[in-house]
Amino acid sequence: MGPNVITNYIDQLRSAISDTPLSGAPVGHVDSFSAWLNSSNDAVINACDWIGMDAYPYFDYDLANSIQVGQDAFFESYYNTTKAAGSKPVWITETGWPVSGPNGNLAVPSIQNAQTYWDQVACKVLGNVNTWWYILQDAKPTTPSPSFGIVGATLSDTPLYNLSCSGFSGPLPDPTSLAKVPAASSTAARGATVARGSVVSVIGAILAVIAAL
Repeated sequence: MGPNVITNYIDQLRSAISDTPLSGAPVGHVDSFSAWLNSSNDAVINACDWIGMDAYPYFDYDLANSIQVGQDAFFESYYNTTKAAGSKPVWITETGWPVSGPNGNLAVPSIQNAQTYWDQVACKVLGNVNTWWYILQDAKPTTPSPSFGIVGATLSDTPLYNLSCSGFSGPLPDPTSLAKVPAASSTAARGATVARGSVVSVIGAILAVIAAL
C-alpha cells in the first residue's frame, strides 16, 4: 500500500464528514516514527492535519536499546519525527515498555524497567503532547509476550508500578541534551525484524474522528 492510497483514504474521510458535526475535525494518520522519516511519505504528511508516531525503544533491535538509553532513544525518534512533520503537530500514538516477555536485544522487560520508562518518558510527555500509552491491560485470557500492560492479567485499579510522576514531571528534554544512542553490534541486530519504512495503516484517519468527539 503506497502513500497515494493513504492520501486517497484521507480525502475520502474529509469528504464523508464534510456535512456533519465533525466537519473541520483534524484528520491524521498513524505509523512508526521511521515511516515518517522516509521522504516517500511526505505526501501523507502534507495531507494530514497531524501525524501519529509509534515509537518503542524495546523494538529498536538495531540500537543498543537498554533501558539506560530508553529515554534518549524515544526522544530522538520524537524530535526527528517533528522535524520531518514540519508545521504539523506530532501526536504520540503508541509507546511503552514491556513488563514481561523476552529480551529485545539489550532491552529487558520488567516492572522495574517499565517504571523507569514511565518516569522518564510518560511523565514528560503527558500534559505536553497528545499521548496514548500502550497499554492499560493486555489481551485476556492469554497474556501476550511481550506484555506491556500497566495492570496485570486481572483488570484492576492498582497498577503494577507507580504512575504518580512524583519528582519526574516537567517539560520535554532539550533535543541538544540527548545522548546519541549507539548502534547494536552486528551479532545482536542480525535476524531482528522490525516493520519500517512505508506507511501501511489507515487507522490514523479513524483515530482522528474519535479524538474529535
